[in-house]
Amino acid sequence: MLVKSLDIPAGVVECCKNIASVNKSVKLDVIGVRATRKEDGSTTPMRIMLNAAEMGVAAEIIDRSKR
Repeated sequence: MLVKSLDIPAGVVECCKNIASVNKSVKLDVIGVRATRKEDGSTTPMRIMLNAAEMGVAAEIIDRSKR
C-alpha cells in the first residue's frame, strides 16, 4: 500500500516518470524487525518495513477498510 500512500502510479514506466519529475520529500514510518526462534535462540535476518506494518487483527481491519 506504499504506492497508494505516496500516490505513485502502479505501472513501472509511469512510476519511473513520476519519481523523476516530482521533487518533494515525504515522511514515512520505517521499522526494522528481527525475530528470535524459541527453539535455539537464533535470530532471523533484519527485515525493513516501510509505511505501515501491521499483523493479525489490525492488518485485517486495515485491509478491509481499504477496499
